[in-house]
Amino acid sequence: MSKLPPVDIEYGLPPAVETLRSGWMSTLQSGAVVSSVLAGIEAQLLVFYTDPNNFGRPGVHSATQNAVKILTYVALVCSISATMSSLLLTDEFGEMPTRSARYRQGRAEGGIFAGTDWNLLRAYKIRAGSKIIVYHWLICLITACLCTIASTAVYAGTQEVLVVRIIVSIVAGVSALPLCWFVVPP
Repeated sequence: MSKLPPVDIEYGLPPAVETLRSGWMSTLQSGAVVSSVLAGIEAQLLVFYTDPNNFGRPGVHSATQNAVKILTYVALVCSISATMSSLLLTDEFGEMPTRSARYRQGRAEGGIFAGTDWNLLRAYKIRAGSKIIVYHWLICLITACLCTIASTAVYAGTQEVLVVRIIVSIVAGVSALPLCWFVVPP
């Protein structure tokens, strides 16, 4: 087993790096809360959607019932996965200062850094695989949100009176718009 290099216990991340790290920590912690709340909501919705009496056309094989159950299961699995990913990433960003203090010998400190924010985080010892987990977390969280909105809209659109169908359709469309922000280029 190789011996770990010593940790410089007086070392602190440069302010720009610490700001990036703190921003990610806040985002990931909030994401963990949101995704775990969504998982709880999805579990409740599954109970509701599994009961055929909650549908205008009773029967286990109702197309609407199957559609909302599929959307809800997908949202539940994605919510749980997003929660786990955000917890793993929170731990990764939390270890960054110690790892950076341990392996700082080959890195120039201070001055100007040319590169992306992610390259800056990599230079200060965030693991390379973390970026893949960030994408996974984001995709799972967006998918869970979209499926939750979609299952609610499908249920309301097929089981409710016309005025409710119209209002829920409009609100569902408007609710999904912020999630499209991630696919718009900067």
